[in-house]
Amino acid sequence: MSAQLFPDENLLLYVNMSGELFYIVVHRMECQGIESQLQATVAHQLILGICSPEVVNDVSEGRLRICDQHFDVMRTMVKELVDSTIMKINDYSMEKVRITIRHIKKRRARIS
Repeated sequence: MSAQLFPDENLLLYVNMSGELFYIVVHRMECQGIESQLQATVAHQLILGICSPEVVNDVSEGRLRICDQHFDVMRTMVKELVDSTIMKINDYSMEKVRITIRHIKKRRARIS
């Protein structure tokens, strides 16, 4: 049923997860007192990674079905995205991302 309600749910999920990731990264940098120039650099690099034409095309054309991926695959995608910036993500941060992904999948399951 969700496919009937949201034909582009894969793209919607990608945008949602990307926005959550962006928010988490930016918020953590602010809380850690990272200098503003470094924050801007990381945010810019993250946006470039999120908006990468290859990834967006794969997601929008269905070659990359985010909503059907196992957590390990999604974790690898998030880690690659974050590692494309000058920042690194630790195990605690990955656990927060895992919890966010689990909540998104639960919400999706309730809709369908």
